[in-house]
Parts: sequence; structure tokens; C-alpha cells
Amino acid sequence: MKNKMVKALEQQGFTVDCSAEVPESLCKYNLVIFEAWFAVEPKHNSLVRDYLSNGGSVIIMQSTPCFFACYCKDMWPYRFGGMDPFSLQDWFGSTSFANTGGGARLVVDHPFDASLSVKDYFFYGEGHSCYGLVRSSLGNDCRVIALWDDGIVFAFTHEYGKGRVYFQAVAE
Repeated sequence: MKNKMVKALEQQGFTVDCSAEVPESLCKYNLVIFEAWFAVEPKHNSLVRDYLSNGGSVIIMQSTPCFFACYCKDMWPYRFGGMDPFSLQDWFGSTSFANTGGGARLVVDHPFDASLSVKDYFFYGEGHSCYGLVRSSLGNDCRVIALWDDGIVFAFTHEYGKGRVYFQAVAE
């Protein structure tokens, strides 16, 4: 996923820095992408909150929010409360995760100026081992972009301070 995303951003003229650790300051970046679950910890919440307050943009992929919610260095954050990210609600925009999978369809036309339309598949995968968000756990100011076929949120945006968060359940 990283190679695809890095290549696409660089083709659009962006300079991309990749790191396996969260830097002590995010202020020099226009956009920060969190997809490495092993790199984030609850101690990074205030860093991201401040960055967003000041106009930063954040993309969060897959299960990464679970690791902002609890300290866990394996793939099982549910054992430590990671499926209930109440501590992130203000800047992230949601309080509850769910395990789901299958197909995800758009609920808005032309998100981010893409040629896709409502009900087009945004993603389709086999099995049910993907994260999503319980729709009722989203804040009123969140904008749902795509839903899994079972109604769980696949992608959404949330504004916090002067910044914006985009979440997507799968990184492909």
C-alpha cells in the first residue's frame, strides 16, 4: 500500500517522507498518513489533535485508530480497549469500531472529484477481517463517503479545528 500511495502522491508533485515512527512534531507537513498501526500509541493523541487544530490534514487507514486508543504492539487491540476509541472522539470523529468486510459502496457522488458515483463499488474483498466504524458512533459533523454492504462505515471525513481527517477501512 505504501508504495502505491507514495508513487501516486509523488506523481502529483508532492514530496513524501516515510517513517516507521511518529515524529515529535508534525507542523512541517501538509498531510500526514497514518497506516502503520505499530507506530502509533495513545501518547500521540495530543500531537495529532494539535496538528489538526492548526489546519493539518490527516489520513488514517485500516485499524490504526485502535492503536491511538490503546497501547498494543500486536494485532489484537480489542484485548486492551482499542475497539472503543472514546479518547479520540473529538479529533477523529468516531467512538466505535466493528469487524466487517466484503464490498463497500459509495454513498456520495464524485468524492474528491473522482469519476465514481453513488452505489459504485469503492472496494471489494473476500472475507470479513476488515475494520469499519459503527455509523451511529460518528459525530454529527462527519461526512460518510462509503459504506460496507452491511451498513458499517468504510470511509468518512471529519473536520476538527482548522484541519480535516479522512478515514478509510482498507488501504488498497
